[in-house]
Amino acid sequence: MMKLYLTLLSTLLFLGCASNPKPTVSNYLLSSPSPLEKSVEIGSIEVEIAEYLESTNVQLELADGTLRPATYHHWAQSLEVESERYLEKLLEPIGSGRAAQLKVVIQRFHGDEDGVVLLEGKWKIDNKGNDKSDTWSFFSIEKTSSTSGYGALVETHASLLSQLGRMIILDL
Repeated sequence: MMKLYLTLLSTLLFLGCASNPKPTVSNYLLSSPSPLEKSVEIGSIEVEIAEYLESTNVQLELADGTLRPATYHHWAQSLEVESERYLEKLLEPIGSGRAAQLKVVIQRFHGDEDGVVLLEGKWKIDNKGNDKSDTWSFFSIEKTSSTSGYGALVETHASLLSQLGRMIILDL
């Protein structure tokens, strides 16, 4: 009788585990932007991100202010690399060694449960020999995703980087 009970229990445990489908992991890249119409005289772009953004997991801020890395939603490559690539395509630097360098420091870049994405940090143009090269411009912009889900959050991340690029060009 005990053997029958153990066999039945083992079978039920096996069937319970076998019926749970394996979750799908989604990997995201920021979309490729169209270059802005106004050109900017910079030679290169360098992006630095906050330590909490170095994880490949998409970050979500919960209502109590804690951050939760998404288990099944990841950046396909580092957010630092993605942000730098995005801004390079958007601003089209001229690549000259003598031209100024744009430095962007991203301190906060994540979404929340309501679909609001926050991009916060600072930027400066490092113009060799220019007194203004040590002057940082600070930014804090947010936007609500048009639909729900992580895909929409990623699209909103890209939209905020475009907005940042336009802010930089207007300030130059």
